[in-house]
Amino acid sequence: MSKIFLQNEQEFVKTSPEMDLTILNAIQWIGVFQSEKSKLNEIHQPVITVEKFMQNLFEQLSKVDGNTKENMNWANSMLDSPEARQVLRLPMEELKNLPAQEILCYFNLDFLLPFAINMLQATSPDPKWQNHKAMDECFEIAKTKDTVYQYIAQMMQVQLETMQIEEKHIKLLLNRLHFFDKEDFSYHSMVKALSKLGLYLYTAPSDPPHHGPYSGVNKAMREDNETLYKELWHPIGLILRGFRHLHDDFGEEFKPKLQFKNGKPVGRKKRTVWRGVRSMTDEQYREFTDLLTNKKSFYFPAFTSTSRLKKKARNFMKEDADKEYLKPTKESVLFEIELDPNAIAIDLDKFSHYGLESGDREFEILLYPTQKFEVVEVMTEKSKTIGGRGVIRLKTVSRPHVRKVQRGPIRAPMKKRKREN
Repeated sequence: MSKIFLQNEQEFVKTSPEMDLTILNAIQWIGVFQSEKSKLNEIHQPVITVEKFMQNLFEQLSKVDGNTKENMNWANSMLDSPEARQVLRLPMEELKNLPAQEILCYFNLDFLLPFAINMLQATSPDPKWQNHKAMDECFEIAKTKDTVYQYIAQMMQVQLETMQIEEKHIKLLLNRLHFFDKEDFSYHSMVKALSKLGLYLYTAPSDPPHHGPYSGVNKAMREDNETLYKELWHPIGLILRGFRHLHDDFGEEFKPKLQFKNGKPVGRKKRTVWRGVRSMTDEQYREFTDLLTNKKSFYFPAFTSTSRLKKKARNFMKEDADKEYLKPTKESVLFEIELDPNAIAIDLDKFSHYGLESGDREFEILLYPTQKFEVVEVMTEKSKTIGGRGVIRLKTVSRPHVRKVQRGPIRAPMKKRKREN
């Protein structure tokens, strides 16, 4: 099992573009502009002219991508744009000799983002910008947040179109743009937010209006189903890329907070997560007993959803996880899983559909496909208190074939359960 996934893990991620180049250039331009502008307010910063500020800006932008000619074109176009002239009421030649601090205070994100969108539509050779038509969701988010998010939404719409994400999923994700921090409009921040969107897509319910792909994604992995892999290649790429970014590049923020001292585990309960399974056959149950007897490791081929809370996991042992009064089914099992420091896992609570903002919070920790486990104990006697077949205790072990995913560098340090785990 998982032959297709293991053979194509790198390709899933590599064929899911890191960041659309036109959007990347716009983000870098705005980010460096804001950074240079903030220096104007430093206490000991000498007063400089707009012309000198632009020279400094070009130097910093050239260090980022070397495209000095295009950077100068954008900067000069911004100062000489109809919007700028309307605000400043001065031609560009006169602006150049004025103090930058007095002039550039007008150029905040409310100005820069629509300017960037207009420039992309006017100058980009990319057909996606030439034919760009903002979805209704881009304007809806402006009503609930502010106009800055409208333009962020337009950039993300094109980004997701570049990644060949279906329209129904793009519309779903555009409603989650509060993941973006408009106060940190940088490449680093944009990649983090895009990664959160990928994992949110995985947690979204499969029923309308969400149409989340999680069921098909996990089925493809569990069955090694080539047809499903081809059908879901792009959302799988977005989800896997998001997972690996959050785990590999933003791990301090998103890895589960485990208890260790001098690299050694402290207090098993502090590192334990739980997973409830509604049905397990006699044969499957015996397999875990055999794994324990023979001291062999194994892996689940798909994503493994777990919860920090035992009570939440027990709900998934029931026929209907949303009905508190039901008892676990006779064929159900509760997994008690001890995470080691190298477990490939992330905490979804802050951005899952069933996370911090949800009325049905699951406290979910998600483990990467083919994470390896060892069976520590099979506790059939626990069936009397837990229900079902009892508890199977596992612990994660390192997965030797996991490689650092190759990708571009980060430029910065259910009513029958809508979603089954």
